[in-house]
Amino acid sequence: MTLYRQKTFQDLYEGVLRRIKLPTSQADALAACKDFINSRYNEIAYRQKWRWRKERRDIKIEAKYSTGTISVVNGSREITGTSTAWDANKKGWWLRITGEDEAQEVVAINAITQVAILASEFIGTTNTEATYTMFKFEYGLFPDCEELDLAWHDKRNKPMELVSHREIIEAMARNPELEGQPIACSVSGFKNYQGQPLGSFLLGYDFLSSSTSKNLKLLVFPHIPDEDYILHISYMKKITPLDADADEPLIPVEKRQILVYGALADMFSRERRDETAAFWERKFGDELKTMENDSEFTDDRPRLMAGGVWRNNKRRLHPEDGDLGRYFDTTYTPYD
Repeated sequence: MTLYRQKTFQDLYEGVLRRIKLPTSQADALAACKDFINSRYNEIAYRQKWRWRKERRDIKIEAKYSTGTISVVNGSREITGTSTAWDANKKGWWLRITGEDEAQEVVAINAITQVAILASEFIGTTNTEATYTMFKFEYGLFPDCEELDLAWHDKRNKPMELVSHREIIEAMARNPELEGQPIACSVSGFKNYQGQPLGSFLLGYDFLSSSTSKNLKLLVFPHIPDEDYILHISYMKKITPLDADADEPLIPVEKRQILVYGALADMFSRERRDETAAFWERKFGDELKTMENDSEFTDDRPRLMAGGVWRNNKRRLHPEDGDLGRYFDTTYTPYD
């Protein structure tokens, strides 16, 4: 039996069971083998930031909307638009009325009657012809996103700064009416992912809209975008357990034999064949070291930034980031 080019979950568990001379019809052995493969897969995946766990996709950041006027009543959650063209996608946007201190989330939209419902009662002054700004600064990330790595757009000559959720909120509080291009972002909490409409849905690439709120939420700052932007998102993909026979691990196919090595070590240990288990454990460890030392699989090297300065993954602000210094209470620290 060759251990090379193990492709699917079925290839992997059948390869392990053949080597240990157990039939797939033995239910307890098959279940144990599957569990061991998934355990080793999880162990490897979170060992470091592998390149094969990275994905890059785009998110559209939508410009503010302020067409028409609105009628608001103190103590009511309902607002009515005049000469507006709100659609259902404005649900989840925030609304700030000119001259009022508070911004409130829009939790429902009736596109036919142009009536919107706020998250809580309006506490400002009743006004039948108020001007306003509606904006969106929270976006549900892709369902397979587990950790944001980088975010950038083509109208800015460097990646957006990754800051904490608290820093975003504090910057918004200090600059409640700030508009402009996104310069910083944060990932915090959960929000529904809004997928492509069926008419433009691309099978094999797009995700369906999420029916749950278990996807990570991206916040951008400034929180009132002055125009549309396309954010390029680099992120670490979630590791989901292998289940169906045709499932494939994210590990490149030429390296998937490491899962066989690890599962063999576990299966032989289960059979109390310690010497053979130790042999396969050494094989597993050697293969893992090879992967970790191979620059084609890892992304732990320092990255070359503009000006020939090496920068690691830790957050550091450079004096050139003066646009951030105006909004965030951060002490400048030179790049490492």
